[in-house]
Amino acid sequence: LAAAFQRPAVFIHKKTRVPKIAVAAVLTVAVIFVFSVVIFALISVIIRNGGEIISKISKERDDIGASLSSLFEKLGKFFEKFGVNYDGGIPDVISNALTSVASSLTSLVTGAAARFAAALPHALIFFAATVMSSIYFCAEYRGIADYVLKKLPPRLSSGVSAFKREFGAAMIKYVKSYSLIFLITFGELSVGLAVAGVNGAVIWAALIALVDVLPVLGAGAVLVPWAIIEFILGNTVLGISLAAIYGVISLVRQIIEPRIVGKGIGLHPAVSLIAMYAGLRMFGLIGMIFAPLAVAINRNTAVAIRGKGS
Repeated sequence: LAAAFQRPAVFIHKKTRVPKIAVAAVLTVAVIFVFSVVIFALISVIIRNGGEIISKISKERDDIGASLSSLFEKLGKFFEKFGVNYDGGIPDVISNALTSVASSLTSLVTGAAARFAAALPHALIFFAATVMSSIYFCAEYRGIADYVLKKLPPRLSSGVSAFKREFGAAMIKYVKSYSLIFLITFGELSVGLAVAGVNGAVIWAALIALVDVLPVLGAGAVLVPWAIIEFILGNTVLGISLAAIYGVISLVRQIIEPRIVGKGIGLHPAVSLIAMYAGLRMFGLIGMIFAPLAVAINRNTAVAIRGKGS
């Protein structure tokens, strides 16, 4: 936080002559406040929508069971033409599974609320320590950094300085690259959901595109369950549309991501693709996202150290 606030804090201090510690305090509190509001808003939305989903599953279990019976009856008649017998108990099994899911979700939400309440005192202490330390680190950032660097061996000190410089530059380019990917995904989703006749297509597109750029998750975390539910409820056209949208988004993402990210952080698309695959194999989806960034920072830092040494 202190490193991120440096430039705006110095700029505001020079322009207004307000003490730097006061500027640091305002910036820190404002950013953390906005971040906290966003986090609590997301938690509130998740809890509210989660409660509605649980309630809907519980209330509409019979309707879902009837839809499943109709669907499997049609499938049974189709497969009977090929001599395959149909087990009529499958819809009941799925309906019971939905009841079990609703019960499990209720227990999960209750347990999460209890853990959150228990962790709240520690979270408040951590929050207060973060705010205060960020203010002082930001106000005295240059002095603290110089003190630490003077205590390090010269070669290590130059390496740390080069890493910090390259890390900041790479992060800015990295954020720009994934912002572009977010906008492309948002455009695809807006058009696709609007054509599919989904109400509030733009809002849904923004939410799904945001989930898509998050580590571990992706557009499939929303679109795949959504498509399955629509198939179960008998909305076949919408289910096919959602599956098609997910297929297009995944294909486009696989094509553009190595090129955009590689170009943004200064890597050849082939190197970026190799780094993504290696990161995926070693560290999962988080590794796939951050491996190209690590490669770029390592390369640029090494080049900067060699250039300074020569």
